Amino acid sequence: MGNVLTNPVLGNGLGVKHEMQWEASDGVFLTKYVGYVHNWLFYILMVGGISGLIIYSLVLFGPVVFRLSSISSESTYWTLIRAVLMTMIVYAAFFAVFRLITFNLLIAATWGVVYAKIIADRQNNQRDSESTVNPLKELNGQPDLSY
Repeated sequence: MGNVLTNPVLGNGLGVKHEMQWEASDGVFLTKYVGYVHNWLFYILMVGGISGLIIYSLVLFGPVVFRLSSISSESTYWTLIRAVLMTMIVYAAFFAVFRLITFNLLIAATWGVVYAKIIADRQNNQRDSESTVNPLKELNGQPDLSY
């Protein structure tokens, strides 16, 4: 926690190490410097400070809070996405998985699904607005009856 307090706003960077002490079986205290902690919250605070925590939290929690107003009528796959991300977040609070590429690729894949849904919704809305705005659209002076 001392590393967080030395630079609380911007953190100390990715190469920072913190001191760990524990007692060995012979009663001697061992001291090692390590570059990570097994908790994503404290790790992000240590390396990125409060600003890094805010940015990483937006990335991590973004898909979870996306469209919360429609949560009661959402499809099963949105509920599944939220459940998986919440499980990943809780799991990362106790284990150092947040540093693994697979953990971050799962988050990236989830954002990909969210963006795909946004794009699909926009295209559907655009298609609906085009068909309702001008139903007798003319091409070369003739009405377009192809729809």
